[in-house]
Amino acid sequence: MTACDLSASSKPWSIQQQTVKVIFDEFYQQGDEEKAQGQKPIPMMDRDKAHELPANQVSFIVGICLPCYELLYKLVPGSKPLYDGASKNLQNWSALVAKQRTDQEDKEKKVERKQSIAEISKALKESEEKKSESDNGKKIPLLKKSTLEVSKESVDE
Repeated sequence: MTACDLSASSKPWSIQQQTVKVIFDEFYQQGDEEKAQGQKPIPMMDRDKAHELPANQVSFIVGICLPCYELLYKLVPGSKPLYDGASKNLQNWSALVAKQRTDQEDKEKKVERKQSIAEISKALKESEEKKSESDNGKKIPLLKKSTLEVSKESVDE
């Protein structure tokens, strides 16, 4: 692979995104064909792993592009814009990876909160049933239902 082959990694962000989309569309097509033949495609060519594209780009730029452009810059100082462009795109891809992680963490927290509310609801119901049995039919709730409803609303937001 030559520095020229890697040139898309150093182009302005909008061009970098378009080029990566075209390349990965081809990769995913190949992966689809491999699946149709009963083979397992490599992760980079597996459409089911498309969410990993930003992380793949970070690895590609860090492991292939920047070392190539760094060496080229040492030999041909006028090629520094290639290194600089790839570095800027690395920042953009890294920001997308960070956003994906944050979004995933937020999603997991929301699921955990919903599970906690479900557990509280179940415990409340069981507690009310036990209390009802021991008090000869008198129900004495341990938590106000309005408190529970407020908690449910805050999770649904």
